[in-house]
Amino acid sequence: DDDDDDDDDNDWMLADVISEEEGEHAEAAPDGKEKRKKKKEKTRDKINRLREEYNLDELERTPEVGESMADFYSRTARHWEAKAAEAVQAVRATEGGCVVANPSA
Repeated sequence: DDDDDDDDDNDWMLADVISEEEGEHAEAAPDGKEKRKKKKEKTRDKINRLREEYNLDELERTPEVGESMADFYSRTARHWEAKAAEAVQAVRATEGGCVVANPSA
């Protein structure tokens, strides 16, 4: 499945970043499978925390691997317009202003 391949690509890119931040080398010492297994589990846990923290599983908020900024905007413009409208309505509601139910109508 292409989506699974993209997730794997993203996971490996995140793993590379994590390894660089921690000053670790990409490969574990050849002396033990257990060390490599633990390192993989630790990296996977970190990737999952980063995905959750930055909402990386939300396709409307996250560019795809290799996607240009223009393509990302074209694909997600309606999402961001809706978010902006929600934010404006929230501000108006807290300021006691008039809240329009559907400003584009």
